[in-house]
Amino acid sequence: MSLLNVKQENGESLQAFMDRFNKVCMGIRNLMPEIAMHHLVGAILPGRFIESLIKRPTKNIDELRNRVTKFMQIEEHIDYHKSHQSKGAKKGKEKEKDKSN
Repeated sequence: MSLLNVKQENGESLQAFMDRFNKVCMGIRNLMPEIAMHHLVGAILPGRFIESLIKRPTKNIDELRNRVTKFMQIEEHIDYHKSHQSKGAKKGKEKEKDKSN
C-alpha cells in the first residue's frame, strides 16, 4: 500500500523522487520487481522520461534502472547549464551596471 502513496511532486527532480521511491521499496518485504516497476511508471510525472518508456517499454527492473539513471544524468546536465547561464547573466548585468556608473 505504501507504494501507492509515492508520487513525484511538481518541481521534484527525478533523482530526489527515485531516492524517496527506493527508500519505500526497501521497506517492503518480498516486493516483486514487476510490482515496483508498475508503480514507478505510474508515479512519475508526465515528461520526456515517461514518453521514452511509452515509446520503448523496459523489459525488466534492471533495464528500467539504467534508463532512469540516464534521464537523471540529463536532468543534472540541464540544471548545471541553467545555473551557469544564470550566473553568466548576473555577471553581464553587473558589468553593464559598472559601465553606466
